[in-house]
Amino acid sequence: MRICDPACGTAGFLISSYTHILRNHTKPADLARGIIDGNLLKPKQWSFIEQQAFTGFDNDANMVKIAILNLYLHQLEKAGIEHHNPLTTTQGGQYPGPKFDIILANPPFAGRVQKESILADIGLDTRDTELLFLKWFLDHLTDTGRAGVIVPNGVLFGSGKADRKVRELLLTTCDLQAVIALPSGVFKPYSGVGTAIFIFQKGRPTESVWFYELTADGLSLDDKRAPIEANDIPDILTKWPDREEGPNSFRVPIEKIRENGWQLMPGRYKPVRLDAGEHEAPADILADVIRMEKEIAERAKALMERLAAK
Repeated sequence: MRICDPACGTAGFLISSYTHILRNHTKPADLARGIIDGNLLKPKQWSFIEQQAFTGFDNDANMVKIAILNLYLHQLEKAGIEHHNPLTTTQGGQYPGPKFDIILANPPFAGRVQKESILADIGLDTRDTELLFLKWFLDHLTDTGRAGVIVPNGVLFGSGKADRKVRELLLTTCDLQAVIALPSGVFKPYSGVGTAIFIFQKGRPTESVWFYELTADGLSLDDKRAPIEANDIPDILTKWPDREEGPNSFRVPIEKIRENGWQLMPGRYKPVRLDAGEHEAPADILADVIRMEKEIAERAKALMERLAAK
């Protein structure tokens, strides 16, 4: 599979993908000793991983240099990292150009691109980078390609034409398997903006969306981001295979999402959970109320009599 991050920064997603591949192709006995070296990979697989598996773009030349160095330190010196803005320049002179089996990205938020610079083939009447990148992801996945991308919360509920169009395209051309809402603060100290993760696969329309509201990720949500005990990530990984429902997770059919203008805010669909409680019989409660009213009336009468006597 070919893996791409079109806003790769220091190449963290690509290196994490590489580590994941190595871990899943290392002998169990070696994993038990803390060794992760991909010793089950065959020579042809190694060649593909080193030369073709990873592609990354960034429009910041300094970031590209850091990404290349980072990949070099992880024995991926031949990975395809380029100084390139995919929203304004095509690859190979035509759009969409190369397609990828996997796209992993945390693209820039709240950015604005000059209208005349945006590739017309993207076909989205907006200057917002988060929407333009999401449309780019849809255009650059192979027919069964998968993606895991982070978007700001505005993408979930924006009412503009471009917002609605990109959400409709996402839900009708891809299977949006999950929307994982993240708490504000997960990107501190760099940003406090609320975000969510989209996980989707191209090739068939969405039938239902699994929502998960993550409340803690094992780190504090202040600028220090210090380790804490609260962590929902293990619960997500446990529930993910069967998209289990629970206190933080629920499924929503596509018909309901369509009726709501393709909006994807979890709060709009979260079911109301009623907890059964024990209480006294209504007759006993009423008797207590009548008794208290009688006591209050008697005390008030006694007080009035004392005041009148003075």
